[in-house]
Amino acid sequence: MTLDGESRLRNAFRTRRQVSVNKMIVRNSASGPFLHRFNNLLDSVVYHNYREAIFHLPNGSTITEITVWRAPAMRAFVAGSNAHLKVLTIEHCSLARIPITLPQLTTLKSISIRGCKLTSFQLDMVLANRMLTTLNMCCNEIRQLVRESPQPHSLKILPNLEYFVLHQNKLTQLDLSYFESYPNLTNIDISNNQITTVRTLAPVRLSVVHLNLMRNQITTFNITGCNMPNITSLLLTGNPLTVVPPVFENYPNMHLTMSWHPLICETLLPLKVEILSSKLKVQAVSSAQCTSLHFFLSLKIMQECCGQSL
Repeated sequence: MTLDGESRLRNAFRTRRQVSVNKMIVRNSASGPFLHRFNNLLDSVVYHNYREAIFHLPNGSTITEITVWRAPAMRAFVAGSNAHLKVLTIEHCSLARIPITLPQLTTLKSISIRGCKLTSFQLDMVLANRMLTTLNMCCNEIRQLVRESPQPHSLKILPNLEYFVLHQNKLTQLDLSYFESYPNLTNIDISNNQITTVRTLAPVRLSVVHLNLMRNQITTFNITGCNMPNITSLLLTGNPLTVVPPVFENYPNMHLTMSWHPLICETLLPLKVEILSSKLKVQAVSSAQCTSLHFFLSLKIMQECCGQSL
């Protein structure tokens, strides 16, 4: 900032609850030193455009929320010791890995790194953030979920995590036993990836209520060994499954949504009770059996499309 910019900004903070600055030019950095100077005046800060390669959060900052909407040049986020920040949101950046200083943010409840260049998610990088309730890593390039911690099992969990979002990444396989480290995780969104196989390599009990796997390439769905007593919603629309996963016997409260194509009539007709009760919703798409588009099947439509009495 030049001339009397700093004094004018300080006066604005003192007289208004919210301050908006359209453009700011500082001598060294728009993060570290700047945030340190105004630390006692800020509760939250939003950068609509951040043009530097590194974002510095100074040691001892009392800011509770930081949002960076667009930072195409940002390759690193560096945080000092911090016991106040609760929400960190970074979008449209060049981060290629989870920042290694996240463990410094001991009160963090929400981490969102969206639309950046992450290629993997390693659980170890956020294990120290034990107050986390939300992890949002959507719209990155994540190809694998990694666990490599040598710590005792009791220290390998995030006890408060409820929401885990990996929408629109590049995962090709999903092992549900990965989520054993999140004992209170209720919402998982891994839609719009390239997953072909869903399985459970080790027995696991999950607290998940909503599982969204829409618009993948799933042809194999085997959750034997995965106990999800609370699940009520499983979304599989937009996957080329040829059979309906046998989930209703073990999960009587399950509501399953799928695509009609390429399901065949012989697969659907035995499930007419589930369709009638809306536990199974089948979204119709164009196929050789039925040319109707984008609706949920009713028994009447099934009869018309399949040509069989119900």
